[in-house]
Amino acid sequence: MTPELREYAERWISTYDARRTREAYRVALGKLWSYWPQRLPRTTEAVLAASTGDIQAAAAAWSERKQPAARHWNLIMAAWSGFFSFLVSEGLRREPVVLKRRAVPNKPTREVPSTDEVQQVWAMLSHASLEALPRRELARVQHDRALFALLLVGGLRRCEVIALDVGDVTDDGDVILLNIRRSKRNKTRTVGLPGTGEDGERLRRILDDVRADRDAHEPLLLGPRGSRLGGRAAIDRLAHLFERATGKRYTPHCLRAWFATSALHRGTPIIVLAEQMGHSSIETTRGYDQLRHRVVAVGSLH
Repeated sequence: MTPELREYAERWISTYDARRTREAYRVALGKLWSYWPQRLPRTTEAVLAASTGDIQAAAAAWSERKQPAARHWNLIMAAWSGFFSFLVSEGLRREPVVLKRRAVPNKPTREVPSTDEVQQVWAMLSHASLEALPRRELARVQHDRALFALLLVGGLRRCEVIALDVGDVTDDGDVILLNIRRSKRNKTRTVGLPGTGEDGERLRRILDDVRADRDAHEPLLLGPRGSRLGGRAAIDRLAHLFERATGKRYTPHCLRAWFATSALHRGTPIIVLAEQMGHSSIETTRGYDQLRHRVVAVGSLH
């Protein structure tokens, strides 16, 4: 981009607080600029005067060459639409440019899964034979089990689960303690999971499988390349598990909502649940009470 456009872009990007959002939009603007229509000069004046059709031509050329996934395409369209709206607000353009987005196939639902659906996933993971699996595939199944179990039993946020290290899990006999170090507003807390009974023993075995022979500072959950499981990978893994078992795709937050509604269904005091889930306001926890009618019954780990 020209120095003037880059300056305008940085001014617009700086209005976003999240670092990842700023970085994603910065990359998105650069990608579409690389396929600027050849019939137009690559100057600041040409961009400021470009019509919607000109911008769409650049987008179509980039799409034909790169064949982007729908969510990547939508990110770039959102970046350029937002950038041109900013130029309009600064008096540098007369009209905004609204670029069409694409439907995302197999997008995870935001509904709360039923207990039957949760148990179908758990049955699939529990009955999977691990004995004949290659080492890499074995590790993937073990970490899938741990991811699902922690979301199911702990009601944790996605960012809290993937930030756990091996040393953050402490087996206290009756209770399995999780040291949550990364949460909203950088709050820390300790979450206790059941360590007794059939469910407790099952959870202990699952966590032992992913903690065996590993140092305390290593990440608890690993991705396919052996590094810490990422946020997007956690969403994709959980959605894939639900899709295999039920035909539907759910996110980690859907399972967190299931945890909250199930806890309220079986009579957990709302103050206790708010502390378990890390809510700053009890009103946030009360919102899950409105979803209880979607949960048929309370499930378990078996």
